[in-house]
Amino acid sequence: MRNARDLRLQSDYLHVRSLANNSGGTLVIEQAKGDPPDQYILVYNCRTIERLENGKPVYRNSNRVEIKLPARYPAPFDAPKVRMLTPLWHPHVYKNLVVCMGDWTTSEYLDAFALRLGALLQFEKEFFDIRDPANEEAIDWARRNLLLFPTDSCTFHSDPPNRAAGTAGFQALMPMNIVPSEPEPQSEDHRIASSLDAEAILWEDLS
Repeated sequence: MRNARDLRLQSDYLHVRSLANNSGGTLVIEQAKGDPPDQYILVYNCRTIERLENGKPVYRNSNRVEIKLPARYPAPFDAPKVRMLTPLWHPHVYKNLVVCMGDWTTSEYLDAFALRLGALLQFEKEFFDIRDPANEEAIDWARRNLLLFPTDSCTFHSDPPNRAAGTAGFQALMPMNIVPSEPEPQSEDHRIASSLDAEAILWEDLS
């Protein structure tokens, strides 16, 4: 019999799969490991900034991201861990390509988290937090080049998640206080439960 964590993981997978299937190819599940999955490689087919050359952005259109769900997920102190597998120049990406996603709560399901990550990748302005950048050089450059943002307008879905719990994923970080390739194939390596109703599983259920 599956425990509460497994039910949450399976619920997360089903919703992320639905999100990807309805994204028009802008979001692809390249890999999902575990039964139920607790490690993903997602491909975001949107324009991001790979690096700067002579102070000018060099763009890329396919971005691979690894998301790992820790052993105690969805505990509030065990947020999803995110790392870029392709280069990304961004104020909230460390030089080792670990992504700083800001505050996370257990009520933010993985599909809403994936949407927030997609917005961050595209330099949506409300996802800048100048108080705690991961890359000081990138935040300084971003402040001087706000007219370039966002770099794309992909939403990665046809309709946003309609669950009350999922809306937590769209809370913006502190805004800046200033004045003015081909998609990779999908592959999965796990079994899908025949039926599951784990919609309301939160961390409190795991105690």
